[in-house]
Amino acid sequence: MSSQLRKTQFAISLNQLAHRQKQATVPEACPVNIGFGLGWYVYGFKDETIIGHTGANMGERTLAVFSPKKKNGLVVMANGANGNEVIYRIAESIGVHQGFIDIEKPKKK
Repeated sequence: MSSQLRKTQFAISLNQLAHRQKQATVPEACPVNIGFGLGWYVYGFKDETIIGHTGANMGERTLAVFSPKKKNGLVVMANGANGNEVIYRIAESIGVHQGFIDIEKPKKK
């Protein structure tokens, strides 16, 4: 991949901060910038940028998230009605950015 394309990959092309603040479990945890990059969702927190992608079908949930700064990440695929609960417990236990957890973790019903 060219260096120019690599830069574009994580640049936010559509900022969704206002929209995400309305949906977030913990709205005050929202990053300064948040939106779509090239194939990834970009979370621009003050201290770190987190790159992620989620997916869902009936009974299936996925999460791919990584930190370019820390050079680490996580991919989790889960089956079952409580898949999101499992995914975000794992993410919390390994130290994924707490702001990411706070805005992405599904609200309890």
